[in-house]
Amino acid sequence: GPVNFLVNAPKAEVYGGEIEATLRPAPGFTINASGGYLHATYKELSLQGVDLSGNALPFAPRWTAQFGVDWKVFDTGRDSVTFSPSVNYFSRQYFSPFNTTDVAGTGQVNSELQQGAYAKVDAALVWQHDNIELRGWINNAFNRKVLAYGLDLRGAGFNYNLLVPAAPRTYGVTARVS
Repeated sequence: GPVNFLVNAPKAEVYGGEIEATLRPAPGFTINASGGYLHATYKELSLQGVDLSGNALPFAPRWTAQFGVDWKVFDTGRDSVTFSPSVNYFSRQYFSPFNTTDVAGTGQVNSELQQGAYAKVDAALVWQHDNIELRGWINNAFNRKVLAYGLDLRGAGFNYNLLVPAAPRTYGVTARVS
């Protein structure tokens, strides 16, 4: 089967920033948003005789963003219902330090080992009564097909890349007493 090996990159450069904001334009209505930038590149790295300097580190999307609201649909003082949808965005990320560079003579197709930019929508509807909370939730509401991981298996005698999907649409109900 495939064998993973660990190689320290001689030099990498990682820096970034994030900004978050919360706005309450009306009682019972809150808007929250965030955005992030991540610069994560190899300054020096050579694998299989290929110079990968300047390539992005794996699993490091350059841009991320989130936008959501918390809308208290009604509140009687003892009972309340809050609706909380959100959208999460991630720019392209690679699963291999090769990014899209293929190693000559190996049959590698590294351009497949990436996840393009995508957004997912999540939501929750929460009913609260005194110390009881009932929450209905959905993640990836539009069942966006995205990858969680990719692995090149060509060097292990297989003729394909293994691409592992991320969680599909999930939903449920949780209850809590505090």
